Amino acid sequence: MTMLRHWSLIERLAGAGLILLGAGLLGSIYLEWQAPSLSVEALIPPPRADVPAGRDESVQAMQPIARFSAITERPLFSPDRRPAEETEDETGPLSDLRLAGIVISPASREALIVHGAPPAIVHLKEGEAVDGWTVRQIDPGRVVLSSGGERHELRLLPRGAEP
Repeated sequence: MTMLRHWSLIERLAGAGLILLGAGLLGSIYLEWQAPSLSVEALIPPPRADVPAGRDESVQAMQPIARFSAITERPLFSPDRRPAEETEDETGPLSDLRLAGIVISPASREALIVHGAPPAIVHLKEGEAVDGWTVRQIDPGRVVLSSGGERHELRLLPRGAEP
């Protein structure tokens, strides 16, 4: 019995295809190996003569704000894509203010009030104002605010309590 067997036409074509594929891959590896390597410095263009020294040419001049008017006319994160209506009254709603903390020292009294969207904390002393509300009095646990003829009190909530 002979160990050699005759290969069919399909097996011969498949073998020839694999040999050609291997030769092509070896050729591409050889060409990649022989190509000169590029350093980072070779990728950076030389400085231009018409740009003054110390000025970064990649920084572009700020476009005029009028060019971006579509952003304010159709705000992206507004559900109806309409700008918020502005009110004539400069006093913000009291519900937008939250007392975050009180600092009382021999030298001063300060209230830490959270306001605005996105929320921001401001440090206010007696007589200072935020969103049209003026701090009239700072006591341990409470702050008295006034606007026009209105007076309201913000209380410091216990830790973990819902506002």
